[in-house]
Amino acid sequence: MGRKEKIIVGLDIGSSKVTTLIAVPRADGLDPIGIGIAESKGLKKGVVVNIEAAVESIRKSVAEAEAALILAASANALNAKMRLIKTSPSQS
Repeated sequence: MGRKEKIIVGLDIGSSKVTTLIAVPRADGLDPIGIGIAESKGLKKGVVVNIEAAVESIRKSVAEAEAALILAASANALNAKMRLIKTSPSQS
């Protein structure tokens, strides 16, 4: 079984944009591991005027943060694999 870490998700829903932050708590604060930003629709002056549009904006922001998280995890895995590859000088 893999190691389980606590994950914190923050969601800021504004009239112009929706921001999602995925972070892992550390002793010295939070370590951001994914962020997503989407245009805010369905809100005017901080009031929901179209719930379906607002929900879709939230979904887009969360999906973008999750995609960034997956991309970062993939990059870390690739980096670890690259360290295992042995190089040898080319022969001319």
